[in-house]
Amino acid sequence: MAPQRDDPLKDYHLITDTVGGPSLRAKDNLIQGAVVLWSAAVGAGVGYLVRGGMGAILGGVGMAVVSTLVSGLVLMVLGWVRAAKRR
Repeated sequence: MAPQRDDPLKDYHLITDTVGGPSLRAKDNLIQGAVVLWSAAVGAGVGYLVRGGMGAILGGVGMAVVSTLVSGLVLMVLGWVRAAKRR
């Protein structure tokens, strides 16, 4: 087993997990991006079925905004859990 490297952003992650701020964790950002894209696609599809072209635009944008906020809240709680485990 290879020795574990110390995270150079350890202090930054601790502050953003407890106080707030943009996450620089690649995994968090990739998961959030995938969730937002998937939600926007579903919203656009449903919007298209309900109201046609304009519905697709409104559904896609609306779901992108909502899923960004919801996934941000989930990442915030996950950060609190990570910070609590470090103590």
